[in-house]
Amino acid sequence: MRLAVLYSNAGFAQHIRYVFTWMAETLGIESCQFLSYASLTECAPDADVLVSYGPERPTACPTNIHIRESGIFWEHYMKPQSLPCPPLEHWNELPILYGQKPETGDWVMESVSGEDVSIICHIDLVAGIFFLLTRYEELLIMERDRYKRFPAEMSLLTHAHLLERPLADEYADLFASWLKRILPIRLWRTHEPWGGSPFALYVTHDVDAPWKYTWRGLPSAKGNRWRAISCLLGISQDPYWTFPELSKLDRQFGVRADYFFMGGGSHPLDQCYAIGSAPIRRLLRELRENDCGIGIHFSFSAHLSLFRREKDLSGSEAFARELAHFISVTRNFPIGSRQHYLGIRVPDTWRQLEALAVPFDTTLGFAESPGFRCGTCRPFHCFDTERGKPLSLVEIPLIAMDTTFIHYLKTNPEETLERMRALLVQVERHRGVFCLLWHPHILSDEDYAGWKEVYRRFLEMAAEKNPMMSNPMESITGGTRTKQVK
Repeated sequence: MRLAVLYSNAGFAQHIRYVFTWMAETLGIESCQFLSYASLTECAPDADVLVSYGPERPTACPTNIHIRESGIFWEHYMKPQSLPCPPLEHWNELPILYGQKPETGDWVMESVSGEDVSIICHIDLVAGIFFLLTRYEELLIMERDRYKRFPAEMSLLTHAHLLERPLADEYADLFASWLKRILPIRLWRTHEPWGGSPFALYVTHDVDAPWKYTWRGLPSAKGNRWRAISCLLGISQDPYWTFPELSKLDRQFGVRADYFFMGGGSHPLDQCYAIGSAPIRRLLRELRENDCGIGIHFSFSAHLSLFRREKDLSGSEAFARELAHFISVTRNFPIGSRQHYLGIRVPDTWRQLEALAVPFDTTLGFAESPGFRCGTCRPFHCFDTERGKPLSLVEIPLIAMDTTFIHYLKTNPEETLERMRALLVQVERHRGVFCLLWHPHILSDEDYAGWKEVYRRFLEMAAEKNPMMSNPMESITGGTRTKQVK
């Protein structure tokens, strides 16, 4: 299918093209041509479907679909006035972030003349998707938690009870439904991004605490001191060293997991282990032999460096230094990254990763709550909202994390499985990626009794649906999992 997009707002051409490109990639549209209203000639573009985006339809070219630009977003771009105003209006139970209902008629109006279908939409899907994918609100709302993270409670998605709905995907699927109304069946093909599987399950393991007991922490072991000494001397196995059991469990359900290791950091939250230590080097070798991907877990120190006055210089140094050390130890470029403690500052963190040629990041989920922080369960290219340009970096949104349920929500195992099952239904419905973070030390029965079973039961539940169970970047790029450094 060939799509032509006509837009009137030339000042935000990059932003508008970014949204339609994401929809085209998401829906499997073969080609997408862009033209401004001002560049239109008397001849219509050669395409199967013409879409226009502006205050009014272009007079020089009748279009099949017209999405009315709301104006308020682009007019007040990067100003508080551009944020959606709750309570949100709805159309057919679909929440509306931007748009204005016409005085006569409905939010979406369809007219049929013979075999021709014409659709006018007063919901500004473009502004809404841009708001969600770029985490736009995080640039305008300055509140941060004690870890310098944007808190879930400040998000519109939380207040509007939308965090567990992938609203950007719903918008894209609405657009797809219009294309199916307009196009003959022979021109529409079902997009199969995951090799015929209905969705992808991407299992990730952040190596934060490979050991419960360390010599440095021995003075605080108190009643467990002899247990700690036994583990430190190798007489007994440390309860957090669960990697053999975790690998066996993943293989049982056909999971090809990726592990993220820390490459440095000076903050107390970073100093759990050294990636260059002999046990970690052996672990890295074993994981590679088991076809696991190895990614970098950038430190909390690196995250904090982005908040200093000289952030451009200090942040670049921190991220580059950790990447260099990671490569020197692993002899591989990382498959991708996740930020420690989910510490991310948009778009600053993305800029650092882009400059270092990191292929993808998978940080964007809220620590305090599961769901769809970016309004999508589909991987997407990032966009620098301040500089107004798309990035080559891909973000794989994080949907759920073990410690969210254990430490933040304090739900029991059964409640956790129900929440995760509901999220899985959403991901399957939108043919997306369920990105799960499960820390290896959470398999420890000593401190997390019952949670190993939650993990096992979730894998069992997901496996019954026959998802693709590996890194989705392989399907997106067709690339290999690791790139060796010579």
